[in-house]
Order: sequence, then C-alpha cells, then structure tokens
Amino acid sequence: MRERVLGPEHPDTLTSRHNLAVGYRALLRNEEAVRLYEETLTNRDRVLGPEHPHTLMSRRNLAICYRALGRDSEADELERGLSS
Repeated sequence: MRERVLGPEHPDTLTSRHNLAVGYRALLRNEEAVRLYEETLTNRDRVLGPEHPHTLMSRRNLAICYRALGRDSEADELERGLSS
C-alpha cells in the first residue's frame, strides 16, 4: 500500500520493503529476502546516499543473507564497502 500511495522510492516505502525482507529472512525464505534486500539497497543508495544509516543497514543485512545462501564472495564485497 505504501508503494502505491507514497511511491516506490519514498523512504517509508523503502523501510517497509526492508522490514519485509527481514521477515522473510526470519522465516528462512532467503531467496525472497535477497531479492528485496538487493532492490531496497539499490534504492536506498540512490535516494538516501551510501553513508546513510538505513543504507548501511540494508548493506549489512544483505551480506548476512548472502552468507546464509553460501554466497560468501558477494557478502565479502558488501562488507568491504561497510568498512571503507
């Protein structure tokens, strides 16, 4: 509903999408979580900027989800972006 009312790139919509990804991850629905985390990270990076706390949280959670799927090199790349 937020996407329809506020638009797909509104910060509140991005928070809702991120929270949905968190829920999917908690249910071990990792593929669905990754899809939402990737989309949310891309949009948060563009809308909020790469150093915004919400963008950094999306980056970290995506890295965690990548690790859960055995995608360690992708997780490493995201985590390098966190420490720079």
